Amino acid sequence: MYVTPNNNFEIVRLNHSMKRRIYTLLYHSYMDEPSFQYLLDSNKFGYEQRVRATIRELVNIHFKKEGVVLGVLDKVNDVICGVALLIDNKVDLDISSNLIWRLKMYLTTGFKATHNFIDFQNRIRRVIPNEHYKVITLLSIDNHYRYQGLGSKLIQSIHDYCESDTDCMGIYLDSSNPKYEHFYQNMGYKLFKKNRFLSLDESVYLRLNQADLS
Repeated sequence: MYVTPNNNFEIVRLNHSMKRRIYTLLYHSYMDEPSFQYLLDSNKFGYEQRVRATIRELVNIHFKKEGVVLGVLDKVNDVICGVALLIDNKVDLDISSNLIWRLKMYLTTGFKATHNFIDFQNRIRRVIPNEHYKVITLLSIDNHYRYQGLGSKLIQSIHDYCESDTDCMGIYLDSSNPKYEHFYQNMGYKLFKKNRFLSLDESVYLRLNQADLS
């Protein structure tokens, strides 16, 4: 485990040249996420490849749509140890438009599972009101860097970014992992809606911008 003084971490804006490092960090984090395990069928051969392909496409389309990617930089070890993908709710992030990705997914996980994942992603976005909100689509801290307050540091930077946008009303995120519920609540998020998809429960959280609370 890396232990670095907190003042040696910096929040930075990441660009497409950092995509490989972003892929790797997110891949290792989302391998164990209940939604990925369920929707991409972790019990079926090739699960790792499906997670890798899905993360890659989600990151690629995020950059293509000019979404914001914030990272936590360990300046001592020159390591990106955290990442968050943030985009406007009105931006279409439908990964099903990538025919190559769909073909690969059909071959490894099957038609039904592929469409379940696409349908799940689209349903989550439809839960969010069609107004000026930001959405955290992917969020991760490297396992080696956890329990150092970096998740809070990264999310606070997202809050600061959104507060600087006077049109932004707040931030949404979703999670199928109940162990993060208290963390999100401590960061000012409230449960907006429970979304049931097949046998999967997904919680959608909302944090209003402070200006909208007054």
